[in-house]
Amino acid sequence: MIDFYIMRLVPWPLDQVLLAETLAELFVSHAITIGVGLLFATSNWRKNV
Repeated sequence: MIDFYIMRLVPWPLDQVLLAETLAELFVSHAITIGVGLLFATSNWRKNV
């Protein structure tokens, strides 16, 4: 329940730092976020080309 409030109150990069218990979790979380963002951006780019 506290996690939900942290996600709502704290800006995106900081909430991941607060919620990650280890550096590995933080790295995986950022890798997934960046991967999804890149996938979405390239799929939109291919549609426009």
